[in-house]
Amino acid sequence: MMEEVVVKINVIGDLGVGKSSLLGKFCGGPTVGMDICEKHVVINRRKVVLQCWDTAGQERYRTISSSYYRGVHGVIVVFDVSARESFSNVKQWLHEVDRYAHQDVRKVIVGNKCDLTEERWISTHQAQELAASIGVEYVETSAKTGRNVELVFEIIAAQALTWIRKEDQMAIIPYYRQDGHEDAAVPYLMVSLIFGFVLHLWESYLDFRQHVRTRERGDKVPPELRTLVAKLEGDLLSELEEKAPAVQAYALAKSRFKFVAGTWELLQSTMLACAGAHAFVWDRCALTDGEIKNSLVFCAAWVLYSTVTSLPFEAYSTFVIEQKHGFNKTTVSLFFIDKVKTLALTAALGGPVVAALLGIIRAVGPQFLAVYVGAFMLCVSLFFVTIFPVWIQPLFNKYEPLEDGELRAAIEDLAASVHYPLYKLFTVDGSLRSSHSNAYMYGFFKFKRIVLYDTLLKQAKTDEIVAILAHELGHWSHGHTVVGFVVMQLYTLASFSAFSKAMADPSLYRSFGFRASGATPTAGAPVVVGLFLFFTTLWEPVDHLLSFLLTINSRRMEFQADQAAS
Repeated sequence: MMEEVVVKINVIGDLGVGKSSLLGKFCGGPTVGMDICEKHVVINRRKVVLQCWDTAGQERYRTISSSYYRGVHGVIVVFDVSARESFSNVKQWLHEVDRYAHQDVRKVIVGNKCDLTEERWISTHQAQELAASIGVEYVETSAKTGRNVELVFEIIAAQALTWIRKEDQMAIIPYYRQDGHEDAAVPYLMVSLIFGFVLHLWESYLDFRQHVRTRERGDKVPPELRTLVAKLEGDLLSELEEKAPAVQAYALAKSRFKFVAGTWELLQSTMLACAGAHAFVWDRCALTDGEIKNSLVFCAAWVLYSTVTSLPFEAYSTFVIEQKHGFNKTTVSLFFIDKVKTLALTAALGGPVVAALLGIIRAVGPQFLAVYVGAFMLCVSLFFVTIFPVWIQPLFNKYEPLEDGELRAAIEDLAASVHYPLYKLFTVDGSLRSSHSNAYMYGFFKFKRIVLYDTLLKQAKTDEIVAILAHELGHWSHGHTVVGFVVMQLYTLASFSAFSKAMADPSLYRSFGFRASGATPTAGAPVVVGLFLFFTTLWEPVDHLLSFLLTINSRRMEFQADQAAS
């Protein structure tokens, strides 16, 4: 059954302009004092209860203004076409509306007693000019004859319904709200959705430009690259020209897939936010009285959801795009085994880190949060940098020492020439999953290691591999790894410093359907929710700006590494 909507309409104007007569004619009865008459109507196929307020003489005291306009949706300003002063006071009445009513309240100017043609002082043209200058409608009525009385109330009600409909649309998101939820003073949810949409459009535009340029270039080697390669080695240019069509087809396929995946990610995040999924999942995960236990269940639920929803896209990328272009070596069983291992490691290593992080935030409070969390995350980073290549990566790949020979000797000579403390030299079975190749370095102090993909050994000659490693050693010689590590720690410090200021903001939680007023101990909101919402709303624009700056710096570092290798 269609629910009725209550629309509050105030009828104002000078004493004696016929306000009570208009209401009496419309509602079918007299009004007394500051009375209220109601009429049930259907406007635009929606049931509406018009709640019409009449001052009926009380306006002379001017003591009712603030309460009279509270919650009003529409205002009818009435003047008497036969009373010049009442017309002159219309602007004063409108000023009062602007002062006390909501800024979006709908307004209509009414020239009443239009049946008094002989006594008329205000022409229709004069009144229309005034209404046009203010941006409202003008209607002439006669309470005596009933002319346009119904019309004026239908106009103001229809305009008010448009406003109410917009408010309703705003009010229904998020759909799920915790019991006792209050409206947010700052609409972080809407800001987040708008920012995400604008960002997606901008990034899609940039990707589309690159897609068009790749397509227009055809299967030709870019002139700049052609000139450079021709100077170095003619045979290599022929090889590049032979591979150019396949390279272009692969790039276009990846570009199309990126757009589809990005659009789905935007739609998915928008639907989840509008549905109030964050509050809903938290309520279902709050199984105990312990916040940290509930938070771990909450995180596990989101990790599992993210893993499941991303599976189709990862599978398509691996078994369709990569397979079609000859890069995929992953079997279906290995694909799912990797997923299980990843989830197990996330739970085993990520769970304790999250629990400790939440405990620290709760224990130290906002004042010293950034310092303690920064120190903790520094220790966590050093721990994972240490164990990842030694304990975690071997769970997925097999590492073996590079056998003695020409390549090993050349790499050792290169390392010695730049005083790189090479400790061990490995090969890894990258061909188990892909034919893409790679090489990287890791380790602290005098325990530096170099890892070569077995695919690289098959695809490149000794001097080419040495050239690739010379570039990587260029990064080391300029201290790029250390700089990157320090930058990430400063990023962590800055982000948690900002979070310490935002964690007590009630609107951040209320915007997403939570009732609590903040993540402080007295406010009662879960810290993990505050972190999740902060980094996906308030910090998101900052993160993209910093990412842009880091990309610029990364390009600079790549050129430095090339220069060092040359």
